[in-house]
Amino acid sequence: SVLDVKQSGVTEPMDNKLILPEVTNTKLWYTLDSLPWLDDAKHFLHFLAYPNRDIATNTDLVKPGEIQSWQDLLKPQFKGKIIWSDPTVSGSGFNGFATYLLHKVSDENYYRKLVATQDIVLSRDLRQMSEWLARGKYAVAVSVSGGILSQFIDAGANIAHVQVKEGTYLSYDGGNVGIAAKAPHPNAAKVFVNWLLSRAGQDFAQKATKYMSARNDIPTEDVNPENKRIPGERYFVGCNSMEKWVAEEQDKSLALAKKIFAPVSSR
Repeated sequence: SVLDVKQSGVTEPMDNKLILPEVTNTKLWYTLDSLPWLDDAKHFLHFLAYPNRDIATNTDLVKPGEIQSWQDLLKPQFKGKIIWSDPTVSGSGFNGFATYLLHKVSDENYYRKLVATQDIVLSRDLRQMSEWLARGKYAVAVSVSGGILSQFIDAGANIAHVQVKEGTYLSYDGGNVGIAAKAPHPNAAKVFVNWLLSRAGQDFAQKATKYMSARNDIPTEDVNPENKRIPGERYFVGCNSMEKWVAEEQDKSLALAKKIFAPVSSR
């Protein structure tokens, strides 16, 4: 993790390495009042920031507007029709579970009710989950990687991501940068980082990944639709991107997930 890398002394503070005005201008980043640092010591900055919309549906089985809230998954018509990325192990399912608890989007009782009433099924095979959703074996999939689902959507599968009223968390995976301590060519590292975080560098990164840049001045026509931030949508920070939570709360949340989801079958 970022925390482990920093504590090992592999990286050094990066704030004094950022020199381009278009990089240091906080108004050009979605955070507006600050640069999007991952840690208080400013060793790591995240240059991607894309919504992690955890609920996806088979549009042949779920009508538009039928799911507008996490609470809608408790409706009787979804009993036995939900496949969920296993939240009892580190990964997308656990990240969503812990994040929504922390930000009070849901609570323990919500998950216990899902387990008791909805016959949900857990899986650790994200590609298989995507295929099952595409084929209609399940009507709803929760916490499947957006990148994998996008492949099925691009192939013509009737799959849609759901935007819920509670909001969602932003992911930074695959879009973090730091500078190695005692690097043999520190000036070269400084030049590269400033280019990467510039408008030109971020335009390149966004086109390559299809995920939305943390800058707010980059055209988004190349970004997957489900990965775009939407004005007015509520966003919060994912647990796995919070240094203090990773250090102090992660193990407790994992133990809680294992306790709540113990009765659920896996496939």
